[in-house]
Amino acid sequence: MLVSILALVGLLVVGWFLLSAIVGTAFSIGHFIISVLIWMVIGWLAGQLVKGGGYGPINNAILGLGGGIVGGLVLGALGIGTDGFIGTIIGGVVGALILIGVVRLLFNKNFGR
Repeated sequence: MLVSILALVGLLVVGWFLLSAIVGTAFSIGHFIISVLIWMVIGWLAGQLVKGGGYGPINNAILGLGGGIVGGLVLGALGIGTDGFIGTIIGGVVGALILIGVVRLLFNKNFGR
C-alpha cells in the first residue's frame, strides 16, 4: 500500500512538471486535480472491463495515468485522435487495457484477478 501511494505521488509530481513544461506556464493545480480525477475514472473503467471491479483509488489513478500515456501513443500512432473529454477517456481506457494485458503477460498472470 505504501509503495502504491509513493508511486502515485511520484507520478503526480512528474506529471505536473511535464504538463507545465508542455503547456509552457505553470499548470494550474485545479486543472491537475481534474486530470487526476479523470485518470481515476479511466482506471476504474478498465478495472470494470477486465476484472469486473476497480483496483482501488490509488491503483486506479496509476493505471489511468499509464493508460492515458499508452493510449495516446498507440492511438496517435494509428492516426486516431483522442481529442476532447470523451476521446481522452476512450484513449485512456484502451491504453489501460493494453497496460493490464502487458503486465499480466510479463509479470503476474493473476494481476487484478
